[in-house]
Amino acid sequence: MKRILTFLLAVGFSALIFAEDLTSPKKLDFQSVWARTGEISMNTTDDADVKCLKYSGYGDFCATYSQAFDVKPGEVYQMTGEFRNTGRGTSGLSVILRQGKNTHEWVYGSRTIYNETHPEGEFQKLTTKFIIPQNRNAIVPRIVGYGNGDNYQINFRNITIQKVGEIALLENAPQHVMENDSLKVTFDGQTAAFQVQDKRTGRVWKQATRPGLFYVKKSSLKDNKVTFTAINSKSVEDFTVEIALSKTAPELTVKLVGAPEMNLDQPISYPSAFESVPQDRIIIPINEGISFPVTEDAPGAGHLVAYGGHGICMGFWAQCEEEFIPAPNSDENAVNQLGEVRGKSGYLAILETSDDVRITTSRPDENTLLTTTLEWQGQKGKLGYDRVIRYVFFDKADVTTVVKRYRAYADSIGLVVPFTEKVKQNPALKEGFDRLIGSANFWYFGGNKIKLYKELQAEGVTKILSSSGGTPEEIRELNDMPGILTSQYDIYQDSMDPTKYEAVGRKPGDYGLWTSEAWERDELMTDKNGNWIRGWEVAQVDKTKPRIPCGVLCDVCAVPYERERVAKALQEKPYRARFIDTTTASSWRECYHPKHPCTRTESKNAKMELLGVLGREFNLVAGSETGHEASVPYCDFYEGMMSLGPYRVPDSGRNLLELWEEGNVPERTEKYQVGETYRMPLWELVYHDCTVSYWYWGDYNNKLPSLWVKRDLFNALYGVPPMYLFDGGTYPRFKDQIIASYKIAQPVSEKTGWHEMTAFRVLSKDRTVQQTEFANGIRVTANFGDNDCTLADGYVLKAKKVRVEENIK
Repeated sequence: MKRILTFLLAVGFSALIFAEDLTSPKKLDFQSVWARTGEISMNTTDDADVKCLKYSGYGDFCATYSQAFDVKPGEVYQMTGEFRNTGRGTSGLSVILRQGKNTHEWVYGSRTIYNETHPEGEFQKLTTKFIIPQNRNAIVPRIVGYGNGDNYQINFRNITIQKVGEIALLENAPQHVMENDSLKVTFDGQTAAFQVQDKRTGRVWKQATRPGLFYVKKSSLKDNKVTFTAINSKSVEDFTVEIALSKTAPELTVKLVGAPEMNLDQPISYPSAFESVPQDRIIIPINEGISFPVTEDAPGAGHLVAYGGHGICMGFWAQCEEEFIPAPNSDENAVNQLGEVRGKSGYLAILETSDDVRITTSRPDENTLLTTTLEWQGQKGKLGYDRVIRYVFFDKADVTTVVKRYRAYADSIGLVVPFTEKVKQNPALKEGFDRLIGSANFWYFGGNKIKLYKELQAEGVTKILSSSGGTPEEIRELNDMPGILTSQYDIYQDSMDPTKYEAVGRKPGDYGLWTSEAWERDELMTDKNGNWIRGWEVAQVDKTKPRIPCGVLCDVCAVPYERERVAKALQEKPYRARFIDTTTASSWRECYHPKHPCTRTESKNAKMELLGVLGREFNLVAGSETGHEASVPYCDFYEGMMSLGPYRVPDSGRNLLELWEEGNVPERTEKYQVGETYRMPLWELVYHDCTVSYWYWGDYNNKLPSLWVKRDLFNALYGVPPMYLFDGGTYPRFKDQIIASYKIAQPVSEKTGWHEMTAFRVLSKDRTVQQTEFANGIRVTANFGDNDCTLADGYVLKAKKVRVEENIK
């Protein structure tokens, strides 16, 4: 059944509130289910105590208890349950938090299970504990989850709720005030909320705090630093925070402090989000970068980890108030009226500790504006180390100024390593970088690569990153051709169970990229329950059966596989670059295996070593998937940085050659993936002179032919080369457009590839005219719109065209 509309109980809940004694555990039975999209059902199994919920959609879903319980502020409740899950998704326990009939939070006190539980089918116990906030008098228990588009199944039993205690709420508390020349910070000793008044602009950045998130036990002020201890109402755990205002700069830091062994098995969402005004935009480094007006939703940006390429790729977000300043004598009636979008007040949030944190961008309800906040996650359930976020406030918050402040921070911690510095560290890489910078990335699944590339070079497509490998003879001949960088695909993450080879149509050893020896060597990553972590899923020969997941090789075990594999391969095929899939796309993971345990930080360090070995030991240009700033010192190009992960077409990683023709383009892809009113070159503003960015191999220039031209404009504007993927059958169709497309963006990428991007501007009211500048005097202006525009110097920039200027001062 689709979107079951016993929805009245799940969403529009209006049942009576029951006053019931919950001092003893009460067993809960769930009857109604709801899903935002897709198919959902719930049934009783052969075991009468077990219910089975099946969900095949993409997005959130829930099963809701049939009544609300009467509760009082300060009371502490505990829910427990047992789960046995199969497939990819999340599930967990939570409650709806209400005052009378008004809902104030849909997912309160949530505890979550990710993906499958035990492979042998054992049930996993889940427990959540929470405090009832002030001004709340009812709760409704729920099972909540999120699906990833696959078949996700949850078996659950023994769900109970019980009142387990009560805390005394603080009646009166002091306020603390800190000031410097730019900022005035006021801290509320009862709610732990603080507000920041920017004296330069008058803007007050007030936290959008929901009541009762934290209960402050004590607070103090000394030397422009507030220190407080509070109880997290969602976990009933104490935590301590230091808020320090700089004596001179418009900056403050918020530090979560404590002993490394302090319990942190539930995230702490502190500080809370700052409230928005309608003129604000929230700027998020999802891959290359995107921004959202706060008056809109931000689909795809709801929860983003900072520790992997499919989250935020740099450790920050920003919020900037904007205004449009028309150019003198511009046509105020024109859709694309010329001028400049300029920044007013704003802030930059720098995650100085980003290995165990995620950010959330959302509108709490349809009547509020978009906000962004964070969640500090545990390091294996503990604090592990002090957590720090820095807020930098601006009186003129244009995107360039804000992001360049982040580049300065990234440089101070050693992440900004330009190509020129990489060459100093290893001169043997110079030739490879010369071939990389400005090279169009070609994935050709066809016949004679040499014949194809010679044909293209004769038409002016002179610089090519040849990504799809080749025979030893092809590699040697391509190495002798000018402008060709030979590359080889590689991956170490996925380990297929050798007993499953026959089911997926393989013979042992015939797929050399699976690190299947890890099963015998006991080198798979495991979770805290001893379950091996699931990776890429492979289709079975019998298509009626579900895909079989690979195990995930523990990151700390990967480098020996790499050294052996690369050394052996180079003896046969002397390619000059190597692309390691998933390394910077997959999250840093925790491993609980006693033989090779690791934290997310240790996982990250191992991944960086895997990339670093390529250049340091084999003199190879290194590439990886999607990209993340932690890898900039070790990695030289990324496939996927230009493709914003949430907005790729469905199954883009599997159906590489599938084309999405005009009339079949997903709305989300057209709106955000190639939406100039949303996209921003945040990555290029920080790391353009350090790495080369490409589209994803399932989201290349010619993937959606009707959007190809817009991709060319983005390539030129951002100073990055194009990417093409095709086989012998589609090449004749695309040949002429590939040649034309190459000539739009490639010259800019080659001329700017060694240089910093120094500016990004929006030059029209509708945001369709944009401009970038580079440190060597190159300026690019792109018109994404459907109308021509006349620039300030009288130059007429045609619709869907770019202008490239040199020697700009």
